[in-house]
Amino acid sequence: MTKLAIADTLISRRNLFALSGLLILADQVTKALVRHGLELYERIELLPVLSLVRLHNSGMAFGLFNVPGGVQLLIITLVAVLVSAYLMREIWLRRTPDAWRAIGYALVLAGAIGNLIDRLSLGHVVDFVLMHAFDWGFPAYNVADVCITFGVGAWMWSIFKESKSSSSAFSLAEVMVVLLILAVLVFITVPTYVGFTDRAAQTAGEGDLLRCGASLERRLLDGGSLIGISDSDGDGSGDATTGAIARDVCVTTASDYQVQVIHAEGDFYLLHAVPEADSDLPLLGYDAYGSTFIDQNGDGDFDDPDEMIW
Repeated sequence: MTKLAIADTLISRRNLFALSGLLILADQVTKALVRHGLELYERIELLPVLSLVRLHNSGMAFGLFNVPGGVQLLIITLVAVLVSAYLMREIWLRRTPDAWRAIGYALVLAGAIGNLIDRLSLGHVVDFVLMHAFDWGFPAYNVADVCITFGVGAWMWSIFKESKSSSSAFSLAEVMVVLLILAVLVFITVPTYVGFTDRAAQTAGEGDLLRCGASLERRLLDGGSLIGISDSDGDGSGDATTGAIARDVCVTTASDYQVQVIHAEGDFYLLHAVPEADSDLPLLGYDAYGSTFIDQNGDGDFDDPDEMIW
């Protein structure tokens, strides 16, 4: 069997669809493990430059266009469906001039479908890999995002090679799809220097408030009281009702925030995540009713309507 025949067999439509299927499975399994193993916003530092974190992204790959509202979800879902349909058609018709293009199709297809499953079933995409160093950070991503990135890279390399060895033109549909995905990657692969550290720190503070609230709820359900949930002498054990929350009640992880018990009486409590002095981070709040607060204007309270949720 010639090398050409072997390569043609390796990039057969069956193998390409199988590759996409395996990557989709890997994407969904890892996301399921994160959903069952981590609370929303919970973060585990694996290395000084790498963390696991559970984030819900309503935008595109790497959190692009992750803004409030549902319009972007509809648009992104439509784009994902169109791209997936185009790629499946190209693979089925074997319009793959070389192995690079074929693998690129399979990878992008896997990434598009992997995130599409999340959007249709959950209304958002689960991201969990967070790379960071000093004041630099990269938006959180998942297996599907990695597939899209490497898939587009292989696709671009194939087009570059073909443009040097052939004068054949590309179809309009292919040019449009490539430009669309490339435009997205131009935005998402540029490291987000400004504001990333603050966003990551705020996310960690929000996660601490949610976890501490859950700890207090479990304490009340077990028949305990809110007496002694704060630590006045700094030994880690609760001995007061207000002040810094005791470590034996809730272990916090946000280094830029301190969780304070502002009020605790009966079964009601109000918690604040207080940023460090001279910090530009906003004050955060959470209470026994599950209400969340953020001091958007920096006046030290939550009296504005748009400060009642985060």
